[in-house]
Amino acid sequence: MFATYDEIFEQRATTYHRAMETFPKAREAEFSLVTQAVRPRPGQVLCDMPAGGGYLRPWLHEDVTYIGVETTEEFASLCRPGPNDTILRSPLVDLDIETSSVDVGVSLAGVHHLPDRGTFFSEVHRILKPKSLFVLMDVESGTPSDRFLNGFLNDANSMGHKGDFLGEHTRHELEASGFEILSDSVPHCPWRFPDRAAMCRFVGMLLGVDMADDTEIGIAIDNILGSYKAKDGSLLMNWSLRRLILRKQ
Repeated sequence: MFATYDEIFEQRATTYHRAMETFPKAREAEFSLVTQAVRPRPGQVLCDMPAGGGYLRPWLHEDVTYIGVETTEEFASLCRPGPNDTILRSPLVDLDIETSSVDVGVSLAGVHHLPDRGTFFSEVHRILKPKSLFVLMDVESGTPSDRFLNGFLNDANSMGHKGDFLGEHTRHELEASGFEILSDSVPHCPWRFPDRAAMCRFVGMLLGVDMADDTEIGIAIDNILGSYKAKDGSLLMNWSLRRLILRKQ
C-alpha cells in the first residue's frame, strides 16, 4: 500500500500529467475557484504547494511571479516554467523559501497524503507576507468525493488510496498555525468533458485506475458521484472540494 504523496506520484505522475494535458479544461472549475479567491495581481509572488505539473500556472496572469513547490522529481520535471517562474524541489514541511516573501499561497488537492499538515501550515504562514492570503482546497471528509477516492479508487488502484481528508480538525490546525479563517465552504466544482468516454478515460488516467475498465469506472461515477449534461452539451461530473480562504495574522 502506497500512502505518501511522494510514493504515489513517483509511480503515477506520468499518467496523471497525460490526463491533464489531454483534457486541460476538465478541472477548470477548481482552478477558477482558486483564482477567484485570491486574485493575484501582476508582479505579485504566488506559491503553489504542491504544484504537480504546474497545472495552476495557465490560469494566472503571465506577469504573476509563480513559484511551484514540488516534492517529486517526476512532477518537477514535467513543469514548463515561464520567464517569471521558479520550480522548486523542496519538502512541504521545510520550504526553501525566504520568510515573509510570498504574496499569495495556494494548496490545491495536495495535502490529503501529507502526514504532518500542521507543520506545513506553519511553513506556509512563515513564507507569506503579513496579511497575505492562503487558499487551501482539498476533499472534505464524508463527501461523495471522499467515498469515490477512498472507496472505489482504493479498490480499483493496485496502490490503493487512503487519503486523510479535511475535517473538523482542519480549522483548529490552521488557526493554531496563525491563520485567520475568512471563508470556509464546500463548493461544487464539476469536472467537464465532451462525452462519457472522455470522462471515464480522464478519471482512469488521472487517478491511476489499473484494476477496473472504463465501463466499471463509469458505473462507479454513476453510483457515487453522478453526472449531468450542461447547456452547451458537455458532460459534467459532480465533484466538490472544501475551500478555505485564510489570512496570515
